Amino acid sequence: MSPSDFFYRNREIAGFSNPSRAIYAAVRELLENSLDMIREVPEITVDLADVERSDSAGVALLVQWMREVRSQGKSITYLNIPSQMLAIARVSSLDTVLPLFRD
Repeated sequence: MSPSDFFYRNREIAGFSNPSRAIYAAVRELLENSLDMIREVPEITVDLADVERSDSAGVALLVQWMREVRSQGKSITYLNIPSQMLAIARVSSLDTVLPLFRD
């Protein structure tokens, strides 16, 4: 059985039983997996050009990354933020806090 078949058949165990839980699980996993990388590099640039869809969980991830990086005295920049993420950031006034750059 391939890993994708296993996760499809056991999606409830993996936290993917509904879209909201799936997004939460994916963002949490991405954050946890990125913390080591954040500790190892002096500055971070995240290019979001390939992000096709996002919601508030994606913006929350950007905020958490920023907090982690700044707590270590480092810098982070977000490039090419998709319009959907930018709209969410603007509604919550995070566009004035997050280091966002859009072409």
